Order: sequence, then structure tokens, then C-alpha cells
Amino acid sequence: MNRNIPGYYFDAEKKKYFKIEASKTAPETAAWAATNVKRRQLEGHEALAKRERVERRAAGRVKRARILEALTGGSLSREAGKLNRDVVVAAWADGVREKGCVNLFPGVAEGGCSCLSSMYVHGGDEKSGLGVVYGVVNDRHLWRSYIPRDDDDVINFADAAVRYRHTNFRPRPRSVWNTSISSLKYHELSNKMFITSHGAWDMGDRYDFSHITTFSPPLFDADSPGPAWNLAEEAAETILTIPRFENGPVNTCAPAPASSPLTCIFGTSQGIAIYDGRGLSWLTPKPTEPSSAKGNDRSKRPRHTREATPVAALKSAQGEILALDFFPPNPADVILFGGRAAYLGLLDRRARPSEWCALKHTSSIAHIRPVGGHQVLVAGPRSAMAVYDMRYIKNHGPRDQWNTNRARPLVTFPEYRNDAHIHIGLDVLPGLGGCGIVAAAHDDGKVAVYSLRDGNRLRCPVADKIDVGRGRGNRGGVVKSMVFNTLPGDRDASLFVGEGTLVKKYSFGRGKLDGDEWM
Repeated sequence: MNRNIPGYYFDAEKKKYFKIEASKTAPETAAWAATNVKRRQLEGHEALAKRERVERRAAGRVKRARILEALTGGSLSREAGKLNRDVVVAAWADGVREKGCVNLFPGVAEGGCSCLSSMYVHGGDEKSGLGVVYGVVNDRHLWRSYIPRDDDDVINFADAAVRYRHTNFRPRPRSVWNTSISSLKYHELSNKMFITSHGAWDMGDRYDFSHITTFSPPLFDADSPGPAWNLAEEAAETILTIPRFENGPVNTCAPAPASSPLTCIFGTSQGIAIYDGRGLSWLTPKPTEPSSAKGNDRSKRPRHTREATPVAALKSAQGEILALDFFPPNPADVILFGGRAAYLGLLDRRARPSEWCALKHTSSIAHIRPVGGHQVLVAGPRSAMAVYDMRYIKNHGPRDQWNTNRARPLVTFPEYRNDAHIHIGLDVLPGLGGCGIVAAAHDDGKVAVYSLRDGNRLRCPVADKIDVGRGRGNRGGVVKSMVFNTLPGDRDASLFVGEGTLVKKYSFGRGKLDGDEWM
């Protein structure tokens, strides 16, 4: 398409630009006369509007056959003896509707240049029925808000002002010390919010410090008639700092499950650190310091560097960690990790580093999500998303330590598109329909929904309409945050997507997409 240059018009026949001349001096029939240029522009707009009206009327007349719908067609196929294991997930994706939104940064217009880079949604307040969302705008500004809903499960602040007269539903900012926020997670058992950062404090000629911010969200009394979370009150925060040459920037974190003695684990540029409520310490063997600080004396190197350890697992665990999570079959002691080195590692806190194992993935690993049993979904750049079974990886002995142990994935996702992004949205809903789904942002600003059983892309009209890459509303042109969570009173989980500064809610059921009234 040709560029629109002010003061010039493009002649499609001659394929040249001509300067627009005032009608007083230009010949009456000249194509470059200002009056003729304006007339052609108006005619073009009218033709476009007419074509759109015709297409809308045609769309109303031409209707999709009910037999082709996921729920109707899938049910009839099952009655006919044809087994389709994706009926439930396909019906869910086809029936998802938009259910309103929360604007976390009301000072910026919807089309402004802002991006919701991290997000946490809490849905455990069964007493009041209100959800809570914390979101990070442009990697720096932390905002929080309640998520009120009406009887149709649509986010509705006007209705909430009548129901909860003593609650202020205005989104509120929170000041944090972090300069470049990389992740935002909540540990429910200890009531602690963790905020990790790529940024650092400049301490002059001593050290640069990477830091983690943690605070406990204020809660109302149990007998209070209002919501459980008190968003109007500021909680005191604690700064956890580690010297950069020992730890480095913190890329991500994962709250520990209730069965673990830990509170949270952190992926840094030089390995994995843990927090147990008392302080930060290394989980992976402490990396060596720079030669200027410690010298090159081999006798002073850490003991693990002289052991016959698996190169892939240990080196990737000491490198840049971009994603990590606890392993569901043994969440108290086993941790999954991945990073820049393109290895998916399995770490047991009870075992020596020489007993850790790893498998080679196609690209760097930006996301790790357990999807049930021993299966794990990993995703990263080069459009590489796959599901692996961790029972089929093994640790390397001293003789085969250079073996990359490239495992074959159980499921691949050929339509996934992400060439180069690390910070891009993705989440899974593993229990749906016995196989589960994954919602993933693409590098063109769109969002797609896939089946975890076979990796096929599911038809989801609402998700197909998300496109932050076309406007100015999202810096970077991609959706950077999305999460599945169940709000109080809901039977099924909803998908929350950060589009610009808006947190949009997508749920199964009736909505405002096409005025349907079914449930």
C-alpha cells in the first residue's frame, strides 16, 4: 500500500506522486486539483462504507450450519459412534464470550501507548464474590483493582457501586522500588506478593544490587461485611537484595505449593535462588565470581566444578533462567527450569547436582507449564511450543555427558507463531475436557487457543478478534500477560488478557459478542 504523503496524491495509473494544487490555479479537470482530490477521497470512503454494509447484511443472511458447531456436531458424531476427544475443549473455545474489562491505568486513553506487562488475578474471596487484579503497566507502574460482576457474570462497576456501597472500586496505584518489573506472583499460604526486577540499584564503587520486592496485601477482618482484600490500604514492603556479581537480574519467580517448605523460587541470570521466609539463598551451586574478584586458582573453585556432573543440566541451571515451576508429581522437592540455553531441566533438591537431568528443546525456554501427570508444556522463540513427558529423560554419566539427550515431544503446535519474543503471554487450563487447552499470544499481536491433546488450533471467534499489533495500545505489539483463573461463584475458569491497559475477561457462556442468550 502506498504511503499517504500530506500535500501529495498518488496516481495509480502513472504510479507517481503529484503535488496537490489549489483549485484557483489548477485546470478544472486536472487530477491534482484540490477539489478533485477531495471528491475522489469522499467517493472512496462512501464506496468502502457501502461495501462494509453489504458484507454485514450478507453475514446476517449466510449462517453457519448448526451441524458444524463444535457442541452440536461433536454430540451427533459421538452418537454416530465417532469418538472425538476434543469435543469439550472445542465447544468451550467456540462458546467463549467477552465479559467486560478493568482499566488499570485510567489516566491513559484506551488507544494510548501503554502495555500491561505482568498480571495476577485472585479469585478466592467467596464471601463477597469479588475478584482482585494486580497489574504492571509498562514494566514499572503497579496498579490494583477489584473485579465486580453482575448477575450475567459481566464485569460491571455501575452495578457494584449499588451492591457494595462502602467499597471504593477506583483502581489504585502502588509505589514500588522496582525499576523494571519482570514478574508478579502471589504466595497464598504466607499472604506475600513477590515482584521481581531486571533493574538494579547503583551503589557507587561497591556493588550493583538486583532486588526483589515483597509485601503482604492488607486483609479485612473475617467478620467484615465487605471484601476480604483491603485495596485502599498500603502495605509495608520488604526489599530483598543480592549483589549482582553473585546473583544478577531476576527474570521470573514461582510461588511454592503448600506441601513445600519453601515460599518462593526465583530464576536469575546466574541460576536459581530460593526464599524460605527467612532470607534468600542459592538452590543451584553458587556460580564462580569474576576472575578479577577471585583469581584463576583451580583449587579455590567450587567443589561441584570438579565432579563428573551432567553438563547440560548443571550448566543450564547455573545460566540464565527464564522460566521455572514446581513438578506436580513431587512438588515439595522437584523443580522444572529452563532458560536461554534451550534445556528443560529437572532438579531434585534432595539429590546432588550430578543427578540432575535435562533435555534439549528447539529454542530458548520462556514458559514452563505442568499440564498433568508427568507432562510439561514448554514454549519459546522460533515458534517452538511442545509437550514433553519427563519420565523419558535421564541424567548423563561421566562418559556420555556430552549427549544432548534430545527427547521427542509428545505434542507439537505447528500453528504457534513467536519468532523472537521472550516476554509474551501464555497460560494453560489443563483439566478442561480431560485434555486441556493453552492460550498463547502470537508475535503479530493476536491470540490463539490450542488443544493440549493434539496441538491443533481451536476455533475461537473472540480470541481471533484480539489484535493489539494493529493499534498503538500495546508497546511491542504483542499481548504480554494472560492468565486463567476462576472467580468466586464460577464453575469454570475465565481467561484474563492484558490488552493495552485493559484487563479483559473471557468466559464460557452468553455475552455481548452476538447477543446470544444461551448458557
